[in-house]
Amino acid sequence: MFEYGRLPIWVRWVGFIPMLAITAVVVYFVANIWLEVWFGYFSNEIVQYLLGRIAFNLIGIYFCLFASISMIPKGKIILASIYLGLIVLSLGFVGTSYIFMGPGEEYKLWQIVLEAVLTFSSGLLALLTTISWEKEQKELANKVTYTYD
Repeated sequence: MFEYGRLPIWVRWVGFIPMLAITAVVVYFVANIWLEVWFGYFSNEIVQYLLGRIAFNLIGIYFCLFASISMIPKGKIILASIYLGLIVLSLGFVGTSYIFMGPGEEYKLWQIVLEAVLTFSSGLLALLTTISWEKEQKELANKVTYTYD
């Protein structure tokens, strides 16, 4: 988890949503630099598309969620679960609109499914990472240390 322990608690509660936007801007620039390097090695459009989706939908969304979840002082697992629920809800809306509006010229069905799987995976990964981190923190808090003078 990212450490925000020196910030006042009220700043951490107020700042967890703006942290999504701040991290998104940083990830956007870092991912574009990373992709420019990799696009030099791969000239195939499909491979470039897959690398872009992995960079933005999987890694980018994961870091945005993880930075935001790390910001709040309590209830990290609840916030991670809410984010995953919002992802599932938005994917349902995207799938429903694709069904009712019909296939478009810009996106194919496999692209929508790939992006949905990667986005869901990033939310699930953020939740699992948060659960693992919280478990480690509870184990550290419950660990008894003895000092002898």
